[in-house]
Amino acid sequence: MDRGLATGYPDGTFRPNTNKAITRAEFMTLTNKAFGFTLEEPIEFIDIADSDWFAGAVRKAKAAGYIGGHPDGSMKPNNPISRQEAAVILSKIRGLAANPGYIHHFTDAAGIPDWSKG
Repeated sequence: MDRGLATGYPDGTFRPNTNKAITRAEFMTLTNKAFGFTLEEPIEFIDIADSDWFAGAVRKAKAAGYIGGHPDGSMKPNNPISRQEAAVILSKIRGLAANPGYIHHFTDAAGIPDWSKG
């Protein structure tokens, strides 16, 4: 919060100790701030309105090239972000090469989707 990466909720609370998972929209907001992404690109996701609090964050994520949508045209901004989604996003941002051979180091490797194994 001191660095301005997280600002909390509109009611002035922060709520770090809740069991609520971070959403895809919240993760994009934090990621944009952490990496200094400010450029925006038009978006046309069926589940995002210009009036949504996170619309600007999604436009920045799209411009930065780390987020896409689902085949049905949605982005699902209010869904909890998965470990795999976060890993793919950070890999894209950092330009990391895929390493599918490393998957065996994870105890839950069998449950990791193919699209994120690398």
